[in-house]
Amino acid sequence: VSHPRKNLRIVFDTAMRTSGKSLSSEILKGPDLLNSLVGVLLRFRQHTVAVISDIQSYYHSVRLDPEDVNFQRFYFFEDPKDQYSPIAVYRLLVHIFGGVASQSVTNCSLFDTIDRAVNSGELTENEAKIVKRSFYSDDFARSFKDWLTASDLLLRLIEILAKAHFTLTKFGSNSIEFMSKIPSDLHLPIGDTNIHTVLGMSWNCE
Repeated sequence: VSHPRKNLRIVFDTAMRTSGKSLSSEILKGPDLLNSLVGVLLRFRQHTVAVISDIQSYYHSVRLDPEDVNFQRFYFFEDPKDQYSPIAVYRLLVHIFGGVASQSVTNCSLFDTIDRAVNSGELTENEAKIVKRSFYSDDFARSFKDWLTASDLLLRLIEILAKAHFTLTKFGSNSIEFMSKIPSDLHLPIGDTNIHTVLGMSWNCE
């Protein structure tokens, strides 16, 4: 699947049936753990300092149970660059785009990581609540009363998520002070305008 603002993305059709069955029809979808889109956007506009970010390769950050990898077998060339090489069997070890349970499992893993941070004393219960309610799938959008509060929480969150192999990146904000505290390699790519997209809506960060 192509997207004007993203790299080419492979989406697997897990609903395609063989003998009346598909991968999607045979596994549980799991609970809907997505926050209200409207709620995330309203909280993003609530305070003075607005911050956006997202988790890199969200679904691919969570591995499958080793007992389940055979359900994601597929055939491809032994040498992917040589169409005349022998056919080999591959197994995808992570959750995939198009997987019926991918959204639920990755959200559950994300929230579990945040809960563990509370248990270890890295986050307070109130901070964990704020963080959880700021995600819509892999997209983070939140506003804060000041840049110090925002940078303190987000710098800790970057480290907490990294321990669980979630990479929080592509940070953007209307606060220069906040952005100065975030490592430059985690910033949104510099464009010709200050217009960014937040959950499908245009936002002028000035």
